[in-house]
Amino acid sequence: MRISKSAAVIASLVLSAGTASAQATWNNSFGGIWSDNMNWDTGSAPLVAGDSAIFPNLGMAYEVICNVNPTIDSVTINGPTQQLTIGDGKMLHIATGAGIINEGLLRINQTASVFDTRLFYDADLGGTVLAGSGTVELNGAGDPPDARIVVSTGTTLDISQPVSGTGMIEVQGTGLVNMSAPITANVSGQDLRITGSMNLVGGGTLEGISGGIVAVNGKIAGGNILGGVEFGSSSANLDGVTLAGDNGIRDSQTCRIGSNGIVNNGFFTINTAGSVFDTILLSDAPCSIAGTGTFDLNGAGDANDARLMTSTGNPMTIGSGITVTGNGVIRADLAPITMQGAVIADRAGEDLNLEGTFDFMGTGSIGSAGGIAFLLGADVTGASLIGDVDVGTASTLTDCDNTGTLRMRAGASITLENTLTNDGTITLNPEGSVFDSTIHVNGADAVIDGTGTITFNATTQPVDAAFRVGTLNTLTIGAGQTLLGSGKIGSLGMTTIQGAVIATSPTVTLKLENNFDMTGATAQGTTGVVEISIADLTGGTMLGGVEFSSSSVARGFTNTADLGIRDSGTLDLDGDITNNGTITINTAGSVFDARINAMTHVTVGGTGTIFLNGAGTPADAQLGATESTGFLTLPATQTIIGNGRIDGPASIAGTLSPGVDDATEGVIGLQSDIALAPTTTTQIDVFAIDVYDKFTLNANLALDGTISLKLRSGYVPFVGDSFTIIDAGTVTGDFATIDTPIIGGRLFRVIVNSGDIRALWTCIGDVNLDGTLSPADFSAWVAAFNAGDTQLGDQNLDGMVSPADFSAWVANFNSGC
Repeated sequence: MRISKSAAVIASLVLSAGTASAQATWNNSFGGIWSDNMNWDTGSAPLVAGDSAIFPNLGMAYEVICNVNPTIDSVTINGPTQQLTIGDGKMLHIATGAGIINEGLLRINQTASVFDTRLFYDADLGGTVLAGSGTVELNGAGDPPDARIVVSTGTTLDISQPVSGTGMIEVQGTGLVNMSAPITANVSGQDLRITGSMNLVGGGTLEGISGGIVAVNGKIAGGNILGGVEFGSSSANLDGVTLAGDNGIRDSQTCRIGSNGIVNNGFFTINTAGSVFDTILLSDAPCSIAGTGTFDLNGAGDANDARLMTSTGNPMTIGSGITVTGNGVIRADLAPITMQGAVIADRAGEDLNLEGTFDFMGTGSIGSAGGIAFLLGADVTGASLIGDVDVGTASTLTDCDNTGTLRMRAGASITLENTLTNDGTITLNPEGSVFDSTIHVNGADAVIDGTGTITFNATTQPVDAAFRVGTLNTLTIGAGQTLLGSGKIGSLGMTTIQGAVIATSPTVTLKLENNFDMTGATAQGTTGVVEISIADLTGGTMLGGVEFSSSSVARGFTNTADLGIRDSGTLDLDGDITNNGTITINTAGSVFDARINAMTHVTVGGTGTIFLNGAGTPADAQLGATESTGFLTLPATQTIIGNGRIDGPASIAGTLSPGVDDATEGVIGLQSDIALAPTTTTQIDVFAIDVYDKFTLNANLALDGTISLKLRSGYVPFVGDSFTIIDAGTVTGDFATIDTPIIGGRLFRVIVNSGDIRALWTCIGDVNLDGTLSPADFSAWVAAFNAGDTQLGDQNLDGMVSPADFSAWVANFNSGC
């Protein structure tokens, strides 16, 4: 049969009370003072080592005042109505390893005075007890040393009865208290202080009630803390303890968590005073925190005022039922924290910082309820971001999801790894500062999916709010994402955008730089410009407000509205594109050359317009193909307008119309061999004798299709006025159809020469095109009739040559010019 140490000691005390020659038994049923020898059956008060004191049940209640400083072996209080009170400033010293059996009341400090009063255990030879069914009252005046139970170094004291009041349990050095009964601070506004090491065993608990506080300045192992407990020195330590109710750490103090961890089912405040003095809950070994409670960081404003943190080499695991609130800092820079619960910044306008390495295991969350969760050098894995979460210094997000507002403060940077599911808003540089706010993909590849918005808020230059993708990395931004605002995505690796890119700033572009696959994506400048620069671009639908700058390569995109090539910019095409809007080459209309160039065989499909917006010389706006490898095909549904140059091998089956909106004349230079198609329409607007559209060539032109000549601004030429509309190297072929205005029997005749093409305003009957009517025109008509020349032989303008045209010619001749 096993007998506990405490039980064995109790048995020995009872035995010694009946047999030891040094025992003294109280015999005054009315009570009295210890020092009165007449109150003892031996006629001598027990005062020295070897003595024992017994207070028997004398049939009535009595109180004994210990008014001296005895050093004895043991005390026995045998009845529930007996009370032993240690007088003010006195000390009862248990010296040799026995202890106290208390079935009544043991009070320390008779009058609640300021004079230190002590029950002192100094059992050098082994453990000792404070046992029995009675209670112990610490009756101090307010300062804890006023009423103390003192356990000397090397002594183990087993306490198995309740201790209450205000005072102190002082465990010195290597001493230890095994507490199997409640300790209760029950004096309003006063502490019951514990220093040194205490094991809470069996029914051992700590609790402050009625405004009293248990102030722990030592190590508590095991057992239950029920509330009203505050940790009040940097030697405080919790190990294997379960907490309930409201507890906390006093300002400027540190409480450590041992290897057995803690369970918190209550509300634990770090910095109970909410002061500026740093207060810390710290891992003292690899540990865990379980339960369903809350840790509240109650700082005064500076993050270090309230800290939950790890120490070097001592990681911490915080369970799924735990919530961390307030304003302060959770630091995991010296060892990682596994956070399966919730971090909630709930102080209005205040930050709750996270620093170091955190694994939220896919179950934990970071959020806010009036405050701001702030990542400062935080490496976060598997977190759900809820509410307002800000990023300061360099941080990392790995496999996280965002349903709130994730903000990259000015000067902040974050690295994305694996997947970020964004169903909320990500904002870069919310302050609109000149200090760069950057999201990096330069470690593992990254995916941003979900149905959220990424807002770029650069106000000075695009780099102020930027994504940067490393050379060896890929970033995929899913179809549910909208990229909005002004800033930059720099992609030295590859960025795939599947959603919408929308530029909204009238002063700073939303810039895409380097390598992009935008298949399935859209790009649009609503009140701003999407700028694609130094880029290699595949796919995408451009909805307007998109401009290419510098030198870029693209293929496979569709333009549905306004798209531009900036001055000094070049867009090389190495694949087909579709243009259903207007592509402007040289958006500023400047003297700095802009160009679209087909590097391979490229077809520009769709039903759009290409606007050559040069400032004056053809080279200002260029459309062409690389001479050795490229070829540009423009189908019948494309129109080229403006002032500029077409060079490189090309087939143009659509409309060629120099000038802008039929309101101004223009010049289009043709630098390489150009073949017009049967569907080609060449449109010439004539505004005055020396103001009209024209083409200039340094190469060969093969004619076909329709030439359409229009008189603009009310201008009507004089008969014989001639306009050199095409000046070419060599001209072959002819226009199949000539569309000309007819005014008063006068019209344009198109004269195709070997090196140029002229439009002559003359009479219908002027068949030899010398600008006058003469008999020679009859011979010319006969020749045209015989040749089937509909342009000259068709005198009745019915679209064919027939004998009726002779009568028509005669009528036209007789009408004169």
